Amino acid sequence: MGIVLSHTTARTVYQTANSLASYAIDPIPMEKIRGSAPTTSDLEAARAWLNRKNVDSESIHVLTFSNNAKRHRKGCICHCTRYTFDAESYLKLEPNVYIVDIKLCALEATADLNLSELVEYYFEICGSYALETSDDTRYRERPALTSVEELRAFFSEASGYRGSNKALKALSYVREGCRSPLETAFVMMLTMPKSMGGLAIRAIKTDYPIPVPKRYAALTRRTVFYLDALLENSMTDIEYNGFYHDEPEQQSIDEERRNTLRNMGYAVITVSRHSFFKQSAFRRIMEAIRIREKIWPGRLPDNFAILQETLRQFVLRRYFEYGRRVLEALKEEEATKCEIASQYPQADDPSINDVPEPDDMQHVGALAEEINGPWECDMSAKIDENRTEDDTIIDLIENSLF
Repeated sequence: MGIVLSHTTARTVYQTANSLASYAIDPIPMEKIRGSAPTTSDLEAARAWLNRKNVDSESIHVLTFSNNAKRHRKGCICHCTRYTFDAESYLKLEPNVYIVDIKLCALEATADLNLSELVEYYFEICGSYALETSDDTRYRERPALTSVEELRAFFSEASGYRGSNKALKALSYVREGCRSPLETAFVMMLTMPKSMGGLAIRAIKTDYPIPVPKRYAALTRRTVFYLDALLENSMTDIEYNGFYHDEPEQQSIDEERRNTLRNMGYAVITVSRHSFFKQSAFRRIMEAIRIREKIWPGRLPDNFAILQETLRQFVLRRYFEYGRRVLEALKEEEATKCEIASQYPQADDPSINDVPEPDDMQHVGALAEEINGPWECDMSAKIDENRTEDDTIIDLIENSLF
């Protein structure tokens, strides 16, 4: 009968290290697709394939084209549609096991992702990175899976499909070519609508090449610059600087780049990792961009500051959650050390070598408190009590991720 992997399962497959880009798109008889149904043998074959690719196969999402094809089987979630797509919208993984292509997968994502999540996902598949499927912040580099134009054409042709309007709306805020999740995060702050905390900048290009004119050749060793985000109306280059920009040699290259671009007539605004995670510093950067783009305060919602912070918290949520998990782990580790140490005398106490009476062997903790007083735990090596928890989380994020 055949089985078509779709929705959450398909998205997870496309995020794995073994991209489907290497699979040949052989002609697939559409009667095989339309007649697909999750039989037990097909589910076992699909589950075996997913396990080989290290994809979670506990719950498999599949696409069916009639209610009769829906099967109530353990670990199988059927999504029924009567909308007809052409054969190019499916890939054959192995006999009787198929998967929707990346464009149809992107359209299906409208069913379980909200608008902000959908924009973020489209940035990813149109960018040159893939997030890990776990909750951590790691990502890997890979070629873009599709483009904004390809998605727009596909969504427009599928105008009768439920969710196509939502997909087109999300796509209007997407720019292709981002090379990391943090680049995506910052560009979303620029392109998302004002009602959601963004600056609603439309004339923006990412990973955009700018050739260096011959008259400026003496200023730089480069013949072309790739701008992280170019604001075309104000000729402003927004650069996101990660950890490697702290290296002395890279700082010299960055300074050379800024000087050359400024001579070419471009303004350069640099966003460091710290200024992105620090709320007050981030607001100042966004204010500088707002002024450059001539977005007057009167055109912003009255509660724009709150909306902007809400959006920032959303695009950085994985990093903040990671930092909180690390902080909690540190606190638990230190608390455990405190508990263990409180049961014994301190090492510098002269009585530590005294042999307690036999009965006291069951009360070492009480003996230690009597001799030395309560044991106090000092976490200053890792957690500064004079700083806020948010500051500590930011430090943990920076030290661990960049």
